[in-house]
Amino acid sequence: MIRIKLLSKFVNKFPRLIIAVIIVATIVFGVFAAGIDRQSDLAGSIPSSHPRLKEYLEFMEEYGSNRAVVVVASSDDIFAPQSMQTIDRITNSLTDLPFVVSVSSLTNLVDMKGTPEGLASGPIIPELPQSQAEADLLREGILPNPWYSGNVVSADGKSTLILVNLEYISVFEESKLMLDQITTAVDEANDGLEIHYAGAIVMEQQINRFLNTDVLLLIPVVVFCIVLVLFLTLRSWQGVLLPLATVLISVVWTVGIMSIAGRPLSFLGYVLPVLLVGVGSAYGIHIVARYQEGIRHGLSGQEAIHNAITSTGAAVWMAALTTIAGFGSLVFSKMEMFKDFGAFSAIGVTIAFLISITFIPAILLLLPDRPAKEAAPTAKPKRRNGFIAFTENALGHLAAWSAKHYGLVSLGVLLLVFGALLGWPRLTTTFDPGGFLPTNSDHRVAEAIVNDGFGGSVELDFLVKGDLNDPAFLNNLVAMQDAVEAMGLQRPLSIADLLIKTNRALHNDDPQYAVIPEDPAIIPQLLFLLSLSGSPDEMMRFMNFDQTEARLSMRVSNVMHTTDRAALLEKIEDLAGSIFGADVEARVTGSPILEMVMMDIIREEQVQNIVLSLITVLLIVVIFFRSFIAGAACLSPIVATVILIFGFMGWAGVPLNTATAIIASLATGIGIDYCIHFYQRYKEERRRGLSIDEAVAETGRTSGLAIISNALSVGSGFGVLLLSGLGIFRSFGGLLALSMVLTALGSITLLPAVIKLNARVFGDKVLLRRKEDRNV
Repeated sequence: MIRIKLLSKFVNKFPRLIIAVIIVATIVFGVFAAGIDRQSDLAGSIPSSHPRLKEYLEFMEEYGSNRAVVVVASSDDIFAPQSMQTIDRITNSLTDLPFVVSVSSLTNLVDMKGTPEGLASGPIIPELPQSQAEADLLREGILPNPWYSGNVVSADGKSTLILVNLEYISVFEESKLMLDQITTAVDEANDGLEIHYAGAIVMEQQINRFLNTDVLLLIPVVVFCIVLVLFLTLRSWQGVLLPLATVLISVVWTVGIMSIAGRPLSFLGYVLPVLLVGVGSAYGIHIVARYQEGIRHGLSGQEAIHNAITSTGAAVWMAALTTIAGFGSLVFSKMEMFKDFGAFSAIGVTIAFLISITFIPAILLLLPDRPAKEAAPTAKPKRRNGFIAFTENALGHLAAWSAKHYGLVSLGVLLLVFGALLGWPRLTTTFDPGGFLPTNSDHRVAEAIVNDGFGGSVELDFLVKGDLNDPAFLNNLVAMQDAVEAMGLQRPLSIADLLIKTNRALHNDDPQYAVIPEDPAIIPQLLFLLSLSGSPDEMMRFMNFDQTEARLSMRVSNVMHTTDRAALLEKIEDLAGSIFGADVEARVTGSPILEMVMMDIIREEQVQNIVLSLITVLLIVVIFFRSFIAGAACLSPIVATVILIFGFMGWAGVPLNTATAIIASLATGIGIDYCIHFYQRYKEERRRGLSIDEAVAETGRTSGLAIISNALSVGSGFGVLLLSGLGIFRSFGGLLALSMVLTALGSITLLPAVIKLNARVFGDKVLLRRKEDRNV
């Protein structure tokens, strides 16, 4: 426990030093905060030791980065002369960019063709069409070809894909620069085509734009809500500006520490400022309120500061500690995103507490001693506001009624909990980052076009070990492609397709040679011819360098549910075993697999996170009150709230994702303060000699309004996220605001009922801590 009295003496002795150090530190941390990196790669959130991640990284090392920008070009007729010329200009402009590895489009693809003289390679479109008649002939030659139709151009001939393969980069700002140059090059070359962009980098940058907009718009709204609450409760500029300064400083310090530690800012990290502003302001409010109370009672500035720190410091630290414990439980997650959020939100709360009991008192010490006019010692006591008095009395009656009818209240809560538990099996997990964006966003529009016309916008890769010179192995690849197509997916592409095309071309395009040659000696010759073709990189997309592994590349829809993707993965692996044999070395990889890994981790850790946060907070409360029964009583509204929240999610169809999965830890860390506040005041009333029913009623009357007001102010701060442009933050903010209201109501209804129930079961004095408490 912090030595509060020593801290008070230090603050009273060195206020200017404290202010100077904090200002300088804020400037330093601010510089680092401005340069923080952002995490733009899904793989960065998965444990580095996870086998699926290792497979994914090995795949990228062997076949190159699969982080590509997909330029979706559309018109009424993509084969029209003007459209084809525009596509060609765009392709050439993109090829010239230094970070582009390759560009594949309708105008630069190379094909093997049979001629009377033998095999010839060349572009599938030797010359761009100059008339509509030539465009019609081109369409008739391209659309019937399954290699191109549905892969490069849509079956209706209205859309085409330009695939821009990039150097692998996970640094957010560099990805942004790449995308900016790509869009600039396309805009300069475009002439009349409707252009949209898809791909992981595009999605990340569009999400980032919404995040930046949210930060610029929502944080001021949160600050306004906090300022309004502070002004209405404390009625002074100190009460408004000083707590506000505390949380803003804590935000700068926290983000600066993240940057110094080399941790990137994930999309979940954008919630940190809203979280710290909503939670951290309460600590400063307590200090300022107690200081003003001391001034009104005629204390000097130093005396009022000493009284504020010593009388509220321990209680504020207790509130901060339980919040830190709830947030900090996330550091035991396997996911780096959750670890970072848990660690740095706990650090931010700690900083907010330390700034509140040092910086605020130091500022107040330098102000002239001046009692508040409205509360001067000689002034007549003001009548309580009618609404406030009514609310206080109503909350007192509610708490008293709950204690008197403890059985009915307990039964009602148990029935609600039972109904909520029935909703838990309905909980689903999903991770579709693109789905966070509005349906009219450019990325969602592009993905809809790709899903409809090209079989899906997400690439899934099947890798299988084998001898690529063995006709039997190659025929198994064809069988695997047929089986995947029979499942209703876009037919995957493989090295077998290229070999079949080359074999047919060698025989003057005779259809009967559109097969894998039976003679193993012919396969190496075909591979050699492919390597000499105009596009050897196309061949290497589907095999490794030493020709011992083949790659089947397929597209799946990004809107496919996580459970459907898991079932698809299982089917593909079963097919591989039945076609290639049980002993074959095969694997499926790609971003959909990493998304499934993240959802598996979230699902597996959900109960662990809930239990860990509850146990950690319980231990702290038990130590503080020196009573296990008291700790369990305080935790009962939190347990009920967590069960109700997840039950509501199950019944309402709100999925678990990377934001909603941390609701339990946050609700526990924040909500326990209300229960501690209520129970601590209840103990004080009992020490004054009141009975259980009288103490509960008085606690509800005196502390109930403060609890409800704080819950509404913090809840409104989180509720501001309902205005976010991202769906994931809207559900997160709404659920967290709801949890604040439920825990506050639980502390005024369920907690009194549990107190009375425990007294009936264990005796009247069981919840009191010390011996002198029991001699009431």
